[in-house]
Amino acid sequence: MAKRKLKFIEKVIVLSTVLMVILLIGFWLSLKRTNRVYLLPEGFSGWVTIRYNSPDAEALPLTDGAFELRIPDSGYLYTSSPLEKGWGKDTFFWLKASEKEEIPNYIQVEGQTRMFIHGRDIRHFSHEHLLKTLEVGQDTILWDGTEIERKSEREVRYQAGELSLEYFYVFDTPQDIDVPLPPIPNKEALESMQDRRLD
Repeated sequence: MAKRKLKFIEKVIVLSTVLMVILLIGFWLSLKRTNRVYLLPEGFSGWVTIRYNSPDAEALPLTDGAFELRIPDSGYLYTSSPLEKGWGKDTFFWLKASEKEEIPNYIQVEGQTRMFIHGRDIRHFSHEHLLKTLEVGQDTILWDGTEIERKSEREVRYQAGELSLEYFYVFDTPQDIDVPLPPIPNKEALESMQDRRLD
């Protein structure tokens, strides 16, 4: 009798373990996104701003299973593609004529970790400049799904839409991890707002 109970418990343990592994693999796969390849002009240094969900822009091309982001000299790229969330393997290159020079994520210099890419972040696009232009009772839905409604002269409802902005700073030489960065050159990176009163 004891042997039968032991066999049953062993089966339950094995089945539970298999189920847990399947769930973990499924969760891991659900967080995966498409890899990205960033192509920057030769010697580019400065802020890169990518605005996703832009309705009049082109979609990102898919090359060898990865999205290709060709950054112009201005550092600004607009695309109608959505900003996928999750983890992926991203690579960065400087374009040199027909060749590509990879920008490494990390290198070791005299025992210290140095980086070329800093301040990488994704944000909501801020439509704060519209808050004071809406009439009372007026509401609107914008290109990124942001909803704005003016409830009264001094109060608005602001529901952020899809994450639409990606930022990072590129140095042409490797820098310390905590290097101070110049200010972001525009106000698009403001965090989203909920109901708020206007001053």
